[in-house]
Amino acid sequence: MSKQEYIKFCKTEKDLPIFHQYYWLDVFADSTNWDVVVLKSGNEIIATLPYTLKNKKISQPTFTQFLGPYIKYPSEQKYETKLNYEKNTINKLINLLPDFISFTQNFSPKMINWFPFYLNYFNQTTRYTYRIENLDDMELVWNNFNSNTRKQIKKAQKRVKAVDDLTIEDFYKINIMKFDRQDRKQTFTLDFLKNVDKELAKRERRKIFFAVDDENNIYEMLEDDDVG
Repeated sequence: MSKQEYIKFCKTEKDLPIFHQYYWLDVFADSTNWDVVVLKSGNEIIATLPYTLKNKKISQPTFTQFLGPYIKYPSEQKYETKLNYEKNTINKLINLLPDFISFTQNFSPKMINWFPFYLNYFNQTTRYTYRIENLDDMELVWNNFNSNTRKQIKKAQKRVKAVDDLTIEDFYKINIMKFDRQDRKQTFTLDFLKNVDKELAKRERRKIFFAVDDENNIYEMLEDDDVG
């Protein structure tokens, strides 16, 4: 399957994670350094697995939180049927991969069934991601925070406010300061960041928030000492 077909799929599949999008992969992996295996049922794409490959090692690009399989599920599946469908689908994706000597990817938090990989002699490490899935009722979200978290948020609100009208240069500058303070080398250039921002902004797939005080000082992170 050509990348052009996958690009068409990306443009029409509304639930596809941003890290699976062709433009994300083009920016972070270079358009010549990523590929994808695709499973079809007739003319319809039902599963995909994008990846980067170097020296027969399959991985994912830097700054990419996760990749892994993406599966379109038939509607109204029973749990047992879904598990069997996942097993068969993932097995087929694995068999479509090119020859490799190692496979290292993080999977989406929604991909909780790695059993098909286990059956194919892969190993895995479990990590945890905490998400607030539903933001429709912010009062409910607020009430479900523990009391100490609510207290710290209220303290922060007295000192700083969130704004989203600063520049990508401001974002880069605050990152440089953090790297310098930690005596670490910056891992990306301003030109690279501008390119990323351009690709995401024109698709309305990014928002940058800054925490600033009354004197327009930008805060990297609000910790106990910052808001006490």
